[in-house]
Amino acid sequence: MLSFVDPIYNEPDCFRAACHSHNKDQKVLGIMTTDFSLFPIDMKIRRQIIGN
Repeated sequence: MLSFVDPIYNEPDCFRAACHSHNKDQKVLGIMTTDFSLFPIDMKIRRQIIGN
């Protein structure tokens, strides 16, 4: 597995919007974590090294 973590920053469009409750001093609102399976890549490498 390959994990990717990306912060969600507080931008002016966020803290100025009436629908949001956080203030402009809050720099990071949260994080988004995504996991990617490396199984297809591993299998391709395996086939190239040892054949089918």
